[in-house]
Amino acid sequence: DRKLDTGTEVNTGISLTFHFYGGLGSLYFVFGSDVQPYTVTDHATGISVTCGEYGFLHDFVDLQQLFGTAPTSITVDFGENLASIQELYIYTPGEVPDFVQKWQLPIDNSTDLLLYSTHGDDEQLFFAGLLPYYANAMDYTVQVVYLTNHQNENDARVHEMLNGLWAVGCDTYPVFGKYYDFLYDNIKQTYRAFENLGHPREEMLGFVVEQLRRFKPLVAVGHDFAGEYGHGQHMVYADLVAEAVT
Repeated sequence: DRKLDTGTEVNTGISLTFHFYGGLGSLYFVFGSDVQPYTVTDHATGISVTCGEYGFLHDFVDLQQLFGTAPTSITVDFGENLASIQELYIYTPGEVPDFVQKWQLPIDNSTDLLLYSTHGDDEQLFFAGLLPYYANAMDYTVQVVYLTNHQNENDARVHEMLNGLWAVGCDTYPVFGKYYDFLYDNIKQTYRAFENLGHPREEMLGFVVEQLRRFKPLVAVGHDFAGEYGHGQHMVYADLVAEAVT
């Protein structure tokens, strides 16, 4: 139904079976929560392939690539894992719609531009133009690293983040930090709040440094030191990026 706040829970031991005499070309899942590996089995050959191991919330499965042909009958088995499915699209062989997201793994050691975005929406608002120009028009390798993980509070916002990145030409899956979203207009208060939540500054600095060492970008971009409009978390991320470079 194209709605980000509706879906269904697949309980332990449940599998889904699909048949189409003309052949099944691909599946596209929009998962509502953390993704656990699942298997797809071609009934004709008995071959099973593990999917979902990369944890993509928007997960495209090319059945023809997996099995060398378009199977007429498959079973998707989540085993002992629980799965929350917001959307499921099934396509016959051929081109799929543009909104179907075929995410690629982040490219270690070879990234053109690394963008440190505190929240989902900052990458589109305060760095407006950067992503569509470098990821799309210039076709550079662009990696986005978010400080906060909105899935702690709101699954729908994470879907919006992925949809937004895809719309402007990013196809490498973003990195999500583990930090909560909250608002202070002072950098000291913000650091203190993070520490009270169990995340001292040194740990957060380690997270930012880890991304530089992992992706080895030619260019890294961070927030304004004043936090654009005075957002304390933006100030913290800018401060951490500046020190992480050193």
